Amino acid sequence: GDEGEDEAVPQVDAFELLEAVEILSKLPKDFYDKIEAKKWQERKEALEALDLLVKNPKLEPGDYNDVVRALKKVVGKDTNVMLVALAAKCLAGLASGLRKKFGSYAGHVVPTILEKFKEKKPQVVQALQEAIDAIFLTTTLQNISEDVLAVMDNKNPTIKQQTSLFLARSFRHCTPSTLPKSLLKPFCAALLKQINDSAPEVRDAAFEALGTAQKVVGEKAVNPFLAEVDKLKLDRIKECADKVELAGKKGVSGEKKETKAAAPAPGKAASAPSAASERDTKEAAKPGMAPKKPPPSKAGGPVKKGKAPAAGAGAAKGKKGADVKEVFEQELSPEACEEKAATVLPATCMQQLDSGNWKERLASMEEFQKSVESMERNDIPCQALIKMLAKKPGFKETNFQVMQMKLHIVALVAQKGNFSKTSANIVLDGLVDKVGDVKCGGNAKEALSAIAEACSLPWTAEQVVSLAFAQKNPKNQSETLNWLSNAIKEFGFTGLNVKAFISNVKTALAATNPAIRTSAITLLGVMFLYMGAPLRIFFEEEKPALLSQIDAEFEKMKGQTPPAPTRGSTKSGAGGDVGEDGEDQEEDTPADVMDLLPRTEIGDKITSDLVSKIGDKNWKIRKEGLDEVTTILNEAKFILPNIGELPSALKGRLNDSNKILVQQTLNILQQLATAMGPNIKQHVKNLGMPIITVMGDSKANVRAAALLTLNSWVEQTGMKEWLEGEDLSEELKRENPFLRQEILGWLAEKLPTLRTVPSDLQFCVPYLYACLEDRNGDVRKKAQEALPMFMMHIGFEKMSKATGKLKPASKDQVIALLEKAKASMPAKPAPPPGKTSSKQAAAPTPASAPAAAVYDSAPPASESKPDPKKTKPGGLASKGKTQSVSSDGNTSMTPTKANTSISKAKQTKQAVVPAKKVPSKPVKEEEDRSGPIYILVPNGKEQRVKEEKGLKVLKWNFPAPRDEYIEQLKTQMSTCIAKWLQDELFHADFQRHIKAMAVMTDHLETEKEGVMSTLDLVLKWFTLRFFDTNTSVLMKVLEYLKLLFTMLSQEEYHMTELEATSFIPYLLLK
Repeated sequence: GDEGEDEAVPQVDAFELLEAVEILSKLPKDFYDKIEAKKWQERKEALEALDLLVKNPKLEPGDYNDVVRALKKVVGKDTNVMLVALAAKCLAGLASGLRKKFGSYAGHVVPTILEKFKEKKPQVVQALQEAIDAIFLTTTLQNISEDVLAVMDNKNPTIKQQTSLFLARSFRHCTPSTLPKSLLKPFCAALLKQINDSAPEVRDAAFEALGTAQKVVGEKAVNPFLAEVDKLKLDRIKECADKVELAGKKGVSGEKKETKAAAPAPGKAASAPSAASERDTKEAAKPGMAPKKPPPSKAGGPVKKGKAPAAGAGAAKGKKGADVKEVFEQELSPEACEEKAATVLPATCMQQLDSGNWKERLASMEEFQKSVESMERNDIPCQALIKMLAKKPGFKETNFQVMQMKLHIVALVAQKGNFSKTSANIVLDGLVDKVGDVKCGGNAKEALSAIAEACSLPWTAEQVVSLAFAQKNPKNQSETLNWLSNAIKEFGFTGLNVKAFISNVKTALAATNPAIRTSAITLLGVMFLYMGAPLRIFFEEEKPALLSQIDAEFEKMKGQTPPAPTRGSTKSGAGGDVGEDGEDQEEDTPADVMDLLPRTEIGDKITSDLVSKIGDKNWKIRKEGLDEVTTILNEAKFILPNIGELPSALKGRLNDSNKILVQQTLNILQQLATAMGPNIKQHVKNLGMPIITVMGDSKANVRAAALLTLNSWVEQTGMKEWLEGEDLSEELKRENPFLRQEILGWLAEKLPTLRTVPSDLQFCVPYLYACLEDRNGDVRKKAQEALPMFMMHIGFEKMSKATGKLKPASKDQVIALLEKAKASMPAKPAPPPGKTSSKQAAAPTPASAPAAAVYDSAPPASESKPDPKKTKPGGLASKGKTQSVSSDGNTSMTPTKANTSISKAKQTKQAVVPAKKVPSKPVKEEEDRSGPIYILVPNGKEQRVKEEKGLKVLKWNFPAPRDEYIEQLKTQMSTCIAKWLQDELFHADFQRHIKAMAVMTDHLETEKEGVMSTLDLVLKWFTLRFFDTNTSVLMKVLEYLKLLFTMLSQEEYHMTELEATSFIPYLLLK
């Protein structure tokens, strides 16, 4: 339990909750002139103005090139050491506030900072250390390795010493995968030179860096580079390694030790995040939080959230742009608050607020309440009134009647006024302190709910829970959890940070007080209403007795539906914060409960070493590799879709000669489906279909495991992905009795549950008929069971026509079976009353269905040509949409995503189409190709940007395109590019690519809007062509791109960040 907690706590990142602050527009107009002025006082003024701005904990990304360039110049060339230190402090602030967005500037400033370590003044050295440590966290060691290695040859001993110390601190944040041999080797070589340096401080620093590296990757990895080092020095390296405490393993306990020791100074110079953490602490104290809060927040992850957003709240930035200034609410001084309050409260009320007589204080509260009740929303100075209520004795009031009134007024101000997070931060600590009070607890909870209504439940809940667990009062902790359970039912679950709550619930479950544990279990029960079974996975490591209590609570909730929210963020004037939260909640309502789960990035753990292990010749090593994958998935619980080369590695193991490894791989794939959730959909074609192949195994236990795995995938993806294309019909075509039995049995079970299916199901019909006459009795039986299920979707008439190519004897037999099946054909399931998810229906139907009319009048291919195998190239393949087949035999166009599967099997089939089919093809193509090639989908591009930013799809970033990237692009194109053009774009023949580009050129001027609406996808397709070696294709690519960008320039089109980052790097590489 404790280890799980320590791992979970650091994952709770307050930074994600903060509002980003835009600072570039707030720089003084003469900033760039002053920072280069001859007078040092003017340069100092410019830097101080910037320093004030970068103290905001989270900064809005933008173009900081000029700012960074100016600071670099000061650090590198200014002779005034005080200004050098100030510029370094500004760089640290920028890096901490922008995080990964600062990474692109890191390479410009790292060499300058390292060379400036020649300065020996302590304040300069300390500022430079904090700057470079903060910058390191925005980039990777790989990116700055050349700059660091270049400086290590410098003759100045101080530079060499500080560079080695920087490496030592940086290594602490590395893992074996982020410190590979390719990096380790040059660093070890440079450090080995320094352990023989004449200056003792250089030698000591080098030993420390080597010891840290050894601690990270292990002796085995470092020893090959230390072959020529004598025993004395090796012992020194080992001694340093033993003393090192890695950042990732330090966790809460390490931080607690620092807090207890009350010695922040050494940490400042020794640990990379020190600059950011110290600055966060200062910032948290600024917006009116009590001074006692920052220390605990430094000691533990969740507590940090209780204070960090305070700074962000003061500078919260709304998404609407126009409301930016309204969002920001400065914290007022006590004098200003008193002055504002005096204008709206009676003089007697103000005088008696801190009276020694409780009756006078009570009278003051009554007057206070009457005044607030009579005010209009925009006339209520919320922050000033809250500060008056907090005035001594404040929320330490000993008389319960006065306290009850005070809490009631807080709720009243939050409900009636434009209540901001800055105001909330003033009062939340006091409310949490009273939430467990027998007489005042109810009022405190109502005040918390009123604040949640004004500032959003997700934000309020995180502050409240963090503050509660920073205290040691068990009653407050249990009642806070009870309040949260009730609040979730009132406000709903949208927007809540599940990861943070899971971490806090784990803390509560480990409490010695039974009331806290009971409240935590009740909260879990409420969360279960919204999240379902996946929630349990996070608590599987709890003690059996506790887990049984959790299971009992979940059992009580089974079958219940979450109540409709009765409260919510509805105020229009709450400083902009409320509107923004409300908007986010509407936009980000998850389509599936799986979207609520906190997910872990495991892409960096799928190393080339691991992939080669999985593919090793020795089965024992292959098993080791699979065991490692299982461990990674067990630790991560739920994962993001980027899994590197893992799909291709696992695919190879599905046909392993060792059946134990095949079963282990199937277990991993089953686990992978649960861990990745609906995002597993992108791996169906290249990894899911091979699971079906395994169902043809001769061993019954392997087939059973494959079926179980297949169903676990379908549970996440729905059936549509599996029925699209010819992949399934190709599997059924194989003359393997086991495979045919399993597929037909599976389809007989699944098809009756679907309301619509892709028309590609028709490709299975010829092989279904073959199975009806199979030599194996079990195959024939399963085929007969599946026949009515096929008929309910395809229709009796079409299935009868499909017998036209059968031999007379076979045809008569199949017709007889069709007549029999017609009588037992089930009815289609009724549409669900609410929203239809992908698990309830195989083919969800989006709202947009442009160009449907083009295809509605065309006769269905299967009516005139009953053999789907031969029909595909000239008929269905060229349709712009996937058809859904209804039971009456008519083909209706369902605006589902178009068929995205252009597999090798399909290309092969097209190549061997009998010659008699060729004449009809051009006619059909002309008919289908007369319409527009781009389909305008409202907000299609915006949705794709949102999915990529939310990591719901793979980020377009690779050294060479893998299958899953190509499949993903096909899927994305299927809704907005004509199907026939998509077939050309993804054809195996390069000549078809040239044809496609010719068509795109022809339509460039006539379909400008279509081009711009799909530009992100078009450019991604061209990046794939950059990996081609055919000169003709590349010449056509450049020709088209020149025309494209000329047109975009004429239209004054500005590329989005997604379009630029997905295309320009590959163009430059080419």
